[in-house]
Amino acid sequence: MPFIHPTELKKRFPFLAKKSLGQHFLVHRPTLETLAEKILAERPHTILEIGPGPGSLSQLLAPRVKRLILVEKDVQFEEPLHEVLSPFGNAEIHFDDFLKADLPSLLDPHPKPALAVGNLPYNASVAILQRLLNHRSLFDGFFLMFQREVADRLVAGPGGGAYGSLSVYVQMLCEAKIILPIPPSAFDPRPKIHSAVVALRPLPCPRIPDVDLDFFQKVVQAAFNPRRKTLANNLKRWAEGGKKEAIASLLNSLNIDPRRRGETLSLEEFGRLVLALQQ
Repeated sequence: MPFIHPTELKKRFPFLAKKSLGQHFLVHRPTLETLAEKILAERPHTILEIGPGPGSLSQLLAPRVKRLILVEKDVQFEEPLHEVLSPFGNAEIHFDDFLKADLPSLLDPHPKPALAVGNLPYNASVAILQRLLNHRSLFDGFFLMFQREVADRLVAGPGGGAYGSLSVYVQMLCEAKIILPIPPSAFDPRPKIHSAVVALRPLPCPRIPDVDLDFFQKVVQAAFNPRRKTLANNLKRWAEGGKKEAIASLLNSLNIDPRRRGETLSLEEFGRLVLALQQ
């Protein structure tokens, strides 16, 4: 299939990586091809690509899906994207901020399966993930590249340093797995840190039923803030008018030691705690 490498494309359309947008372009073709094969193994009908940049991954996806929707914030890529995608009649290019884009309209009509993919800018990756989770009913899965530290947080279990409120919230809603570690040498410009692609598959319903998700997220964040404090102390600080004794009593009734730290609680324990606090 035709493929224009970003290095060659840059000679015709001089584009720059903007530090303000956290841009690092994936340029190593074997890595791009491996990532494309992992995405296409899901046999998607529609792919929404976030931040395609010069379209390196887009070129590999377009020939094998019915519909490729690209959302790019940086208008310097208008000409490069039209150049590399001109052989394909199924690519739609939208210049917009993904955090403000109308996702239901972009995906309408929406025949599943649909995937969201992207090499996410480091400075906006968690916000983009949160937006996708808020619209998870539109998608069958996400294949997203994060800095390795964030990727590790998404899949971490209780007790480790990577486990935090983001781990708990994501795993409440998705199956998450690191599928492709990527070294700095695969990018231009080369970042100082490693990256990894995480595959996330939204669950049919949250793992803990009947939980108010906004309330769940607030309680979990409070339990980890700050990490070194006990659960009882953190929840006392968070609960409006809450007394330490009442919080401790509630935790004891749930067989959760008030002296534990939030990082030791399992998702199931957080679920029981939030359900009790909701009542």
